[in-house]
Amino acid sequence: MPRIIGIDIPANKRLLISLTYIYGIGRVLSEEIISKLKLDPNMKAGKLTEADIGKINTVLSDDSLSDHINAIKADSEDRDFSLLAKSIRDSIEKNEPENALDRLHTFVVRYIRNLCDKHQITYDKDKPLHSFFGEYIKHLKNEHLVESIMTERIMKSSISILESFNKVRNNQSFAHDNEILNYHESLLIFKNISAIIEFLESVEKLFDTSEIYSHSDLNNTSTITRAGFANLMTEWKGWAKLKTEKAKVEEQETVFFCLRLLLYAVGSIMLIVPKLLYSTKVEE
Repeated sequence: MPRIIGIDIPANKRLLISLTYIYGIGRVLSEEIISKLKLDPNMKAGKLTEADIGKINTVLSDDSLSDHINAIKADSEDRDFSLLAKSIRDSIEKNEPENALDRLHTFVVRYIRNLCDKHQITYDKDKPLHSFFGEYIKHLKNEHLVESIMTERIMKSSISILESFNKVRNNQSFAHDNEILNYHESLLIFKNISAIIEFLESVEKLFDTSEIYSHSDLNNTSTITRAGFANLMTEWKGWAKLKTEKAKVEEQETVFFCLRLLLYAVGSIMLIVPKLLYSTKVEE
């Protein structure tokens, strides 16, 4: 049977009909795909060549996972974790997200636990994923690593997303003898989880930078820790603002001085010229 974006379609049916066996593709979209690729809608799907299948996959790859593959990587030297990440990436490259939902869940659990260990956040290993992820979010807020209320709300909503991910893992993945979740919903889950991981990666980079961030305050040079990073940034912003305002005042004072100098020169000329004219007239 021909396999399109990870789904086997009927080989003995017309291509126009076979493509509709892919979740999310109706007859109209099927006609558009066939027309775009200049294929015969009445041909049996089983007669598709590898090149034809590749073209169809390319057309449908607008929703592929290739842009999210970099988010799935081991953040430690743990060999098991590295192998887990590799197996998920293999499924992504094959555009078969539904086959790796259970492994993605395991990956996220290990990933968040590693972050909690890094920040010395205590958690119960028997607690579900969304529970200790909530503790991590609290830590980000307390460390001032999340600036906007909207970002905080998005991250809090991610807690409920991960709670639902627990259910998908248990009931709709290969973790057990389940009926597997369809391709498009699996794709949606992968994209959302990847987006969460990518954001956390950027936050952790900020954290790591704050650990070694150095600054000079007048004649005093010191190294700050993450706890003082937010206060330092506030201090620097205030200092920069003060410096800007001071520069503006100095600029205004310079302008006023030049104007006073110009008025003094004009006034002096106005005083001298009449005297010169009077002196010349007397001499005549």
